[in-house]
Amino acid sequence: MEKRSTTIRLLSLAFKSILLILAFFLAFRALLLSISLLSPFIVATLVAFSIERPVRFMERRLRLPRSTASMVMVVVVFAIFGLLVAWASGKIAAELADLTTKLPYFQGLFNERSAGVAAILRDYMHLLPQDVLNTLNNGASLVLERATALIPAILAAVLGLVALLPNALMYVIITVIASFFISRDLESWRRKAVALVPTAAKKPGLQIFSRLMNALWGWAKTQLIIMTATAIVVIIGLSILEARYVVLIGVLIGIVDALPVLGPGAVFLPWVAYSLLTGMPLFALGLLVMYGIVVVIRHIIEPIILPENVGLDPLATLLAMYIGLRLIGFMGLAVGPILLVSYSALEEAGVVGKIKDWLLA
Repeated sequence: MEKRSTTIRLLSLAFKSILLILAFFLAFRALLLSISLLSPFIVATLVAFSIERPVRFMERRLRLPRSTASMVMVVVVFAIFGLLVAWASGKIAAELADLTTKLPYFQGLFNERSAGVAAILRDYMHLLPQDVLNTLNNGASLVLERATALIPAILAAVLGLVALLPNALMYVIITVIASFFISRDLESWRRKAVALVPTAAKKPGLQIFSRLMNALWGWAKTQLIIMTATAIVVIIGLSILEARYVVLIGVLIGIVDALPVLGPGAVFLPWVAYSLLTGMPLFALGLLVMYGIVVVIRHIIEPIILPENVGLDPLATLLAMYIGLRLIGFMGLAVGPILLVSYSALEEAGVVGKIKDWLLA
């Protein structure tokens, strides 16, 4: 009888664990879907929360109506953002236009230097086995084919960005309008959201929501700081190396640095190889040094400022980043801390204890 009871408890535990995992998976998928569909309103909510203190100051100290204070702050925030984007876009467009006109020259120079290197290697090829020669020939053909396809790919990417402009404009307009309405009626929206939550779940629900919002804002702030630091280091470094298109390349590498799958190596390493092939070893060495500085900055800054902004223990954050990296690759560097924040919020609200009691009941 006791054995049967133990078996039933184990089966119940397994069934409840499967239900819990399935619920977590469905909630995660729903979250991803809602982010993709409602991203302008999510950004608008973040803007509204970020300007809440200045809006309250203008409302209480300057005696401005809430709607006027919200409008002023939304206009100021998006005007500053728009000026920065316009300045960066102008610089990038000018450098990109100049680069596009000179791409055939760079491609011809690359082919010429590659042919010179191949001619030198050909003198020693008779010493290599046939299968090694075949591999080298196939690799050289592939490199030349990719290099030849570089110009159409870049032009197609530029045209693709131009085609996205109407959608981007609509996205910005919706975000600006939504930011104003959410900021103006923030207290009303808060009361409505609280009223929708059942009484028993009100306190833990608000605690979890507040914790996750603070963590999300802290994570976004951390990535913005790292992207900015990376872009500044690259712009300064390229200026010292007397390279061209420093703003374009600095902004590009700053954006790529925020993409865990790629990272700055996706730009630096091919550039180093090209510089070596075109007879610029000192420039290649400078790029390698700059790449090392960018990597070191990310690995030093992120574990320090991410816990501070997100509100986690530094060692626990580092451990979560490492486990995420080992389990799901580079994306885990972001997913690990997010899951740790979620677990911490649920534990503080007492949800983790209730789930344990339910599983063992």
